[in-house]
Amino acid sequence: MAKPLLDRSMSGQRPAASPRRSSRLWPALSRLRRHVPTVLDLGFLAGFWLLYFWPLLVRQEYLIPYDIIEQHYMFQAFVHRSLVAGQAPWWTPHILGGYPLTADPLTMLFYPPALAMHALAWREVLLPYLYLEWLAALHVLWAAAGTYLLARSLTGSRAGAVLAALTYAFGAFFAMHLPHLSALAGLSWLPWIVLAFRRALRERSLFWIGLAALAFGMMALAGHALTMLQIGYLLLGLTLLATWRRRSEAGPALEVPEGADRSHGDVTQATEPVGSLCPTAGADGTRRPSVPAWKSPLRLAVLRAMGGNLLVGLAVVALGAGLAMVQLLPSWELGAHTERANFPYEEAVVSSIQPHWLVTMALPNFFATDGPAPYWGSGDPAETNLYAGLLPLFLAALGVARARPEDRRATALLAVGALLALVLAFGEHTWVYRVAYDLLPGVDRVRRPANYVALLHLALALLAAYGVKALEREPAGGGSSGMLLRWLRGALLLALGLLVLGAFLLARSAGGPGQQVMQGIVDGVVLAGLVLLAAYSAMLARVHWHLPLSLLLVLLVGIAAFDLGTATASATYKHHRMRPDSYIGLDWAGDPSAPTVRLLLEAQRSALPERFRILPKQAGSIWENGPLLWRLDSAWGYSVLWPTYYRELFDAATADPNSPLFDLLNVRYLLTPGPIEEVSPGAHPGKFSLVHQGAPWIYENRSVGPRVWVASQAIPLPEAEQIPYLREHAGALRDVVVLDEGVPIPPIGRPGSQGSGPAGSAEILRYENTRVVIRASLAEPAFVVLADTFYPGWEASVDGAPARLYRANHAFRAVWVPAGEHEVELRFAPTTLRLGSLVSALALLVVTGLVVLGLGRRRGRSSAPDSGVDG
Repeated sequence: MAKPLLDRSMSGQRPAASPRRSSRLWPALSRLRRHVPTVLDLGFLAGFWLLYFWPLLVRQEYLIPYDIIEQHYMFQAFVHRSLVAGQAPWWTPHILGGYPLTADPLTMLFYPPALAMHALAWREVLLPYLYLEWLAALHVLWAAAGTYLLARSLTGSRAGAVLAALTYAFGAFFAMHLPHLSALAGLSWLPWIVLAFRRALRERSLFWIGLAALAFGMMALAGHALTMLQIGYLLLGLTLLATWRRRSEAGPALEVPEGADRSHGDVTQATEPVGSLCPTAGADGTRRPSVPAWKSPLRLAVLRAMGGNLLVGLAVVALGAGLAMVQLLPSWELGAHTERANFPYEEAVVSSIQPHWLVTMALPNFFATDGPAPYWGSGDPAETNLYAGLLPLFLAALGVARARPEDRRATALLAVGALLALVLAFGEHTWVYRVAYDLLPGVDRVRRPANYVALLHLALALLAAYGVKALEREPAGGGSSGMLLRWLRGALLLALGLLVLGAFLLARSAGGPGQQVMQGIVDGVVLAGLVLLAAYSAMLARVHWHLPLSLLLVLLVGIAAFDLGTATASATYKHHRMRPDSYIGLDWAGDPSAPTVRLLLEAQRSALPERFRILPKQAGSIWENGPLLWRLDSAWGYSVLWPTYYRELFDAATADPNSPLFDLLNVRYLLTPGPIEEVSPGAHPGKFSLVHQGAPWIYENRSVGPRVWVASQAIPLPEAEQIPYLREHAGALRDVVVLDEGVPIPPIGRPGSQGSGPAGSAEILRYENTRVVIRASLAEPAFVVLADTFYPGWEASVDGAPARLYRANHAFRAVWVPAGEHEVELRFAPTTLRLGSLVSALALLVVTGLVVLGLGRRRGRSSAPDSGVDG
């Protein structure tokens, strides 16, 4: 009989509060103590993360450049200003003649961390850029924490888990892709998804199914299509693999013996294993009927297990995608109207890894991404650096070579996954990506195979954790330690040889064009040699002098942290030494004293109620999406998802700025880096007058077309004939509107129906993100044409009555209006957004129910009394 922990009958002792309270308190304290090492490890990772980003986030001496500010920040700044002003951000009139912002996944419009950022900055009209830098950096920490927990659950090794977290989150992929916020955010969820998904498959727990679906949905809402495809296919692959494993482990239980009746499954065997299908004798000696093979208890159990795996995998992917439908459905609709709908293979394999880039897995600065020579690689600097640390590479190889018997299946799977990810990252250089492009839905609509390097790094990180586990489970002189020591010795000798060769070549190149290149390579070899020497010394002390294991692990983690911090910290922004608030403001660009934006804003206020657009032509990247922040309307914009019909009209109109078709875009001001003759040779000086000479130069288009006008004629044409017609008859487009062939046109609007004079006039009364109100005064029925981009989801009404909205002049909008005084209203209310919101809400209810129900069951099991506890 077990003795009670406290004997309340003892005299002089204060009675315990209650047996139930005591039984709850001690397990809680025990669980808390068990989590202390995890908290300490995560604290170390958080400390390293803070030091890693200290110059950026705390000292604020640098600014993350490129896409995060030119695209992501401009999107978020527009969303923030809209929310502060009380307007819906679903549509923006400020780029591309009007753009469905809700359909562009890179806006992260429904991503909870981004929404939290806006909530924190609710007092600010202008979203501070520092907030977006914090958002990006926090996702790196999130990736590190998830990788730590995943590696810890796989290996049980604390040191291995810390090293894995450093490898994945602080390797070159995350460091070099810091400007690519959506990809960074989505991939930060990858280890969390795999962790929860693994638990869901193993335990069939509603709790873990719900968490896996929630993590997958968060990843999808981060807005990177390729990342969603990668992780979605990864989960489906793991599901099929787990199902096949269940099938293979069942063995003979699912086999029908040779010679048996396979059509009915009635079999007779000489022996009677578990689940035997042979006839059996009852207690009275009579033979019972044979049991069909498919009804065998073991066979049914295995089939249920296989079906359960499939159900879990499909449920996680389906519910996760359902959570993100509020973003996915509008994005799918937009994709159908862009070049992604017919994406050629040559575009899909843009940014494939070049095989010779593999040298950067050992020498991260081989192509001088960090100087001292000018970058001389053959691709995007963000993709030519594949560095994940030197020590993790050796430990990953050790994890495969010295895996314990119970780990061999996992390490083999990770090794195969790493190899497959590398092959896919090669893109156009292997036939494998072509097969994926042809056979896997969605792969033909995305590009940048180089992003598969992220999966490669995660696999290497987890294998490195297994390598650390191999060192932990053997004595100081064990085979794993000896093998790693030999590898490090060989690598150190190789580095020494390369250093001698590099020094010789550096001396030969002195004073020549290749001197700086060789200097950078030699510097890289020296740093690699130092890392190898430190690791070799630690292992030598372990093998020959029996250095304590705990001290060895601390040294290995420290070496890896030093290596990765030296190689990747500030890799993308160290040459952009400027404060985050010194790039753009509410009325300035680049310099608070620059008057350009203020001049344009004043011109816009003076023109009201009429509106106009600007066209930045090589004026600098800040002007591509800067109008989103300044609330200037632009015919240009930085997005990979231009509607095809607007792109076709834009290209035709801007090919000749002297053409009346250019005026149709409502471009009043042309912004150039210098004299207009240098940017647009042949531009007529009588049409474009210089109004500001600076950076950039501003030219006014004296023959700019209006934003809204009245057309008394309608010409229906097939889509393929519209652009040629517009080019040829551009001068008559103030009175003629080109519509799609086959749409019903009121008889009064057909050619020849116009009166002897102007059909009437139209002016804008109200112009908001998702609502435009126009007053039309017409002498006869006509079309009111608005030079804003046509897109599904825009709805029209005339005096409150629904009206048909036409696509006009290939890319604009038009409404037929009867004679008289009328109010025309256009509203943006996309069906895909409403339907996606409904699906996401239902999926959220289901996921919440799974988590709550699963949590209740877990608590019920944990609080169940153990037999014999109280004797």
